[in-house]
Amino acid sequence: FMYKKAYGSQLWYCWYFFSRSCPAKLRINNAGKVTECIGRHNHDPPTCWMTPDGKSYSLPPLPERST
Repeated sequence: FMYKKAYGSQLWYCWYFFSRSCPAKLRINNAGKVTECIGRHNHDPPTCWMTPDGKSYSLPPLPERST
């Protein structure tokens, strides 16, 4: 994966944030590792997320982990 430094520790929203008001978010560090999963999906877990600059980004499904 190629991650831009600007993405570090920013919140990535679930792609269904707008269409289904899904509350799930990810926090990703500069190394591209998911450091935190916030909230739960209110639909089938997606593989697509919205980066802080509004692009779509596909990630492999993450193991379910609540915070």
